[in-house]
Amino acid sequence: MAKLKPTLTLMEMEDEMGYKVDALDRPDEAEKRFYSDLTPVPDNTYGLTEKDYQEFVKRKHDKNSGKAADICYGVGFNLPLLLTEAEVVRTFSVAKLLRETTPSVNRGFFDLPREIRDKIYIFAIPRGEWRITNIDKFEQDNLIRGIGDPSGFYYPLSKSLVVLRVNKQMRLEALPFAYRRTTFIWDDLDDVIKFLVAIGQVGRDNIESLQFPWESRTDMEFTWEGFLDSELPWRLPVLHASECVQLLRRCKRLKHLRLCFEEDLILSMQPDAFMADSGIGELCSIQGITQLEIWDLGNSSLEHCRIAKLLREKIEGAKEEETGHESIYSLIFKYIKRLGAVS
Repeated sequence: MAKLKPTLTLMEMEDEMGYKVDALDRPDEAEKRFYSDLTPVPDNTYGLTEKDYQEFVKRKHDKNSGKAADICYGVGFNLPLLLTEAEVVRTFSVAKLLRETTPSVNRGFFDLPREIRDKIYIFAIPRGEWRITNIDKFEQDNLIRGIGDPSGFYYPLSKSLVVLRVNKQMRLEALPFAYRRTTFIWDDLDDVIKFLVAIGQVGRDNIESLQFPWESRTDMEFTWEGFLDSELPWRLPVLHASECVQLLRRCKRLKHLRLCFEEDLILSMQPDAFMADSGIGELCSIQGITQLEIWDLGNSSLEHCRIAKLLREKIEGAKEEETGHESIYSLIFKYIKRLGAVS
């Protein structure tokens, strides 16, 4: 039988690290903060020390004090983070690169009309799928770098697309087409949040196809604590569902969305309870989706289920309602314009 790892006391962790957490410059705010892996920052000294100790053992850093960083995109989206010193350094290193970024315009290819160049980019970028292969490396580098590069210019989308590596001007022009012609597939809702932050403005403005499960590892870990494995209740994510929806709303060209759910949850949950969930309610407000697919985690369609049909009806209904509002506003504008012309 395997032995349990001994739990260290607060003093033992402090002695090994060489400092006390509560002596560091921690943000003293009522608002809940999260680490870069989107796990909540503990609200007690032992929890804070334990997290720093884990980071200390993992990376063998000296002092690894926290620095507050708020990510805000207009109204609605706000992700308050607590970054380590090493993460802050990586963030500023990318921000410094950005200040030195100027499009390099060369003669020859760039003398062609922009419409012709765009057609060439489409031929040069094949349609494909993009999956994460090393989640640990992604979590360590890309979100932190993305915070320092809000434009998304430096996001390492694909090394195989040579057209993105010719020069800065070509990358600037071709990058939108790379997002439009790629289907992005993820295994966790939290990873989608990190990805949509990391790809910056150019990525969110151009991504058209996205697939991921409506399920969060972080949510499972922190809200199912205390249950035995056999007693874990199937439930919808709560912790970061709203942040995910807010980012999806900023994907202006998003047309195809495949959401995956645990089949037992879909079959056992009452439709009214499912639709009353706050995250699902926000999800139904997303506009512009023309192809919504509901699948289980085993890559089988759940389109026959009542809940899947309800979800599609709500999203399509929201789209029709928005279109109706736009028509009404257009008529009002024309009427006012006509009155102005008469007067």
